[in-house]
Amino acid sequence: MENNRNSPAKTTTPAPKIDLSYIQGLSCGDTEFEAKMIQIYLNQIPVNIAFLEDAIARLDYAEVKYMAHNLKSSMPISGLNSILPYLATLEDQALENKIAPSTTAQFESVKQTILQSCTTLQQYLDR
Repeated sequence: MENNRNSPAKTTTPAPKIDLSYIQGLSCGDTEFEAKMIQIYLNQIPVNIAFLEDAIARLDYAEVKYMAHNLKSSMPISGLNSILPYLATLEDQALENKIAPSTTAQFESVKQTILQSCTTLQQYLDR
């Protein structure tokens, strides 16, 4: 049986459109500041997504609320404002100690979009 570890998992989620207008507005043209903020985002977001995924699986509502709120405040860096309603819903449901199955089911798609934003932002920094 062949194990193909070198092939990335196929995904149907399109690459997210990155909007850096928020960070550019904060930086007032300071590209070093922009790069530093993007690097912080790149370092934190994959870890935070993993913590959120684990908290959802364990039904740790306090942690889900905390991580959803944390991610919500990070999304403007990448301009993924389309993710904000999902994170707000997740945060609200966690506050009520009940996460709807539809919210849980949607997590994988949201996770992929956010992680793809990291790839796109890394490419932006590497250019």
